[in-house]
Amino acid sequence: MQQGLIFESAALAADQDDPYVLRLTAELEGALDTGRLERAWHEVLARHAVLRLTVPTRAREAGMGVVLRRLPESFRLEATGERPAAARLTGWTEAHWETGLIALTVRSREPGRWQLELINHHALMDGWSLPLLWSELAARYRGEVPAAAPFDWASYARWVGRRDQAVAQAHWRRRLAGADDAGALPFATPRRRGTGVDRVGWSGQPDQVKTWEAGARGLGVTLGGVLQAAWALALARSGGRRDVVVGGGHRGRGVVAAVAGRPGGRRWARSSWAGGDSSCAGRDGNGSLV
Repeated sequence: MQQGLIFESAALAADQDDPYVLRLTAELEGALDTGRLERAWHEVLARHAVLRLTVPTRAREAGMGVVLRRLPESFRLEATGERPAAARLTGWTEAHWETGLIALTVRSREPGRWQLELINHHALMDGWSLPLLWSELAARYRGEVPAAAPFDWASYARWVGRRDQAVAQAHWRRRLAGADDAGALPFATPRRRGTGVDRVGWSGQPDQVKTWEAGARGLGVTLGGVLQAAWALALARSGGRRDVVVGGGHRGRGVVAAVAGRPGGRRWARSSWAGGDSSCAGRDGNGSLV
């Protein structure tokens, strides 16, 4: 999946919005030792090899990445008004791919006020990784050293590569046995074909979202799982089907639950619709309720 994310980003023009380049900002008040923060940042990058990942052209074309032995130049300190945060995150240049997929900028707003801006590519980290990264950065800023050894991503990649593909294929054949053929949905073909990313915004009321979250916890799934089931239901109704298979990404956190990085891949979720009402239930490839 990471290879696909990088491929799509690299195909964008330099002035196009890149949905896979992520930005998180934090506003701080009080005294901040920027020198200590920079040392803490470098210690985090030194400990986690995955955060030193680069994907220059030749490696990218081969579906590979290069981990730098040295620390990338990924820490920037800016004075007030030197350069405001960019309103848009556009496509990366080749220099971005060669120098690293993560950067931290510290901006001095005014005496006692600071802004931290973290930019990273989604192929490098997922949302699960962010609090782990921030927590370790804060701990190292306080002078604390993590007790656990860093996760060995190279060993993890070799383990994934050694997995028996025949067993995996047999697993998915069992899970998807009897599924309807993938047919086209009954929508008119667009007059003009195009590529790119579109966004549809919707905001639920806080009480409504809390109700959904509580319902998801009761089922032992995440809110994302509920939304996936809703998407499958919409596809089933629109396509006149009662058996829907939906592909999506997953974090792969069963093996590496407490490390920074992105161990995810692809998965399939099969959902069945009884018809006549709004109920939809299914299970993903691991048997987990969707």
